[in-house]
Amino acid sequence: MYFLTGLTQGLSGFGLSLLGAVAGIVDQPIQGIQRAADAREMASSVITGVGKGLLGVVTKPIGGAMELVSQTGQGILEGTGLSKLPERLFPVGESLSLCSKNSQLKYIW
Repeated sequence: MYFLTGLTQGLSGFGLSLLGAVAGIVDQPIQGIQRAADAREMASSVITGVGKGLLGVVTKPIGGAMELVSQTGQGILEGTGLSKLPERLFPVGESLSLCSKNSQLKYIW
C-alpha cells in the first residue's frame, strides 16, 4: 500500500517536471521578450530564453526521476516499517555521573 502511494507520488512529480520542461521551452523566450527594451536586445533574449528552455528539458526530467526514486524508496521504507528510527536506550542529557563520554552501555549494567 505504501509502495503504491510512494510510486504514485513519484510518478506525479516526474510527470510535472516533464510538463515544466516542455513549458519552459516556450516560457523562457517569452519572458526574455517581455524584459527586452529594443529589437536587438529582444533577439538576444529570445536566443538566451531558448537556451535556458533547452537546458530545462535536460535538467528537469533528471530532477523528476530523482524524485520518483526518492518517493518510491520512501514508500518501500514505510511499507516495511524501516522508516521508524529506533528508540534510544538512554535519553540525551541524562546524568553523566553514571557514564562518561564513552559508550553508555559500557558503564550502566
